[in-house]
Amino acid sequence: MPEDIPNEIYDFILSCVNTYEDNATTMEYIYHNTITSNSVTGSGFCIKIVTKGLTHESAGIGRSILNFIISDGEYSVECIAHNAKSDYLSNPMKDNFNNNFLYIFKNP
Repeated sequence: MPEDIPNEIYDFILSCVNTYEDNATTMEYIYHNTITSNSVTGSGFCIKIVTKGLTHESAGIGRSILNFIISDGEYSVECIAHNAKSDYLSNPMKDNFNNNFLYIFKNP
């Protein structure tokens, strides 16, 4: 017969179970908001990523764009991130965004 679980361990496990937050997320809300300009958030898996250099003079020198697809297995959303000048594409990221995004995508 296994030994009884000490009260301290039992109480700790019980407190963990009772305070656990189940934050189930889906891409459905994001998917349905792709036609609006509203900013929305969610989570999923990056299932495809392509890095391209921007060569148009208006984008700026040494600028790049990441095209990626995020999916939760049911809904998929095509996304971009870039560091082009804001008069070329709106909402640019900082210059070191490429390394930051690639690190996040490859080190969950």
